Amino acid sequence: MKILFLVTSADIGGAQRNVLFNAKKLKKEGKEVLVGAGKAGWLSKEIEKVGVPFFLFKNFKRSLNPIWSLFFIFELRKFVKRNNITVINFNGSNSLLSVFGLWGFKSKPKTIFTVHGLSYLSPGFKKSKIVKILVWLSMKITIPFMDEIIFVCNYDLETAQKLHLIKIGQGRVVYNEIEPINFLNREEAINELKKIKNFPDNKIIIGTITRLEYAKNNEFLIKAISELSKEISDKIICIIIGDGPERKNYELLITNYELRDEVFLLGDISNASRYLKAFDI
Repeated sequence: MKILFLVTSADIGGAQRNVLFNAKKLKKEGKEVLVGAGKAGWLSKEIEKVGVPFFLFKNFKRSLNPIWSLFFIFELRKFVKRNNITVINFNGSNSLLSVFGLWGFKSKPKTIFTVHGLSYLSPGFKKSKIVKILVWLSMKITIPFMDEIIFVCNYDLETAQKLHLIKIGQGRVVYNEIEPINFLNREEAINELKKIKNFPDNKIIIGTITRLEYAKNNEFLIKAISELSKEISDKIICIIIGDGPERKNYELLITNYELRDEVFLLGDISNASRYLKAFDI
């Protein structure tokens, strides 16, 4: 059995952690595993540490441009044929259209689509109705051609049913597994975080580990803190661990709301989950 995991970007995130965990687990079970992405990053470094080959697909992009999707269809088709892939796990809606590149194979690889979230289809997504429609359409067209649909939570499965992406009884929930975490105690975690960026002592710490991108809606958190009364805001700070394309926008937001003493962007931190005990909320 030769298994290919596909994920749009290798930047750190929930989907990437899930791919890493499953790739390591399957490799230990004796399966031949490969990982492919459209962009190198955290996952490409981590996956090669455990001896799993990583491949870069030049036409695999986080884009709704159908031209890139068409190029990637042919690129994936050649790769699958050349490497005799028997199972493909698609992670992310950007990879879905490439399933059409598997038509005509004598022995078609088994296809599994793992849904790591439906943020573009959520009621709170306000950025573009056109994007929302295109994402829905791409999923609606391609899901019937997948052999299996996996959701990481019941909410997403139920949402997909309400949006008529899947039928009742189609798809199943498989919760993400995680490896044991070597937590730092609260004092150690706070001290280590303060080495990255100093912040006030004796405060209630609201914290999150996330990617700084539109779909994660960190803007909502920053705005919510700006609306707190002075009595409450004097008692709290907010620590955001992670990086991404929206960082400059969030920095501007923090400046405009005069929250430089309340909200702190710490950037990417390796093994960030170790610091969770620093957070009160």
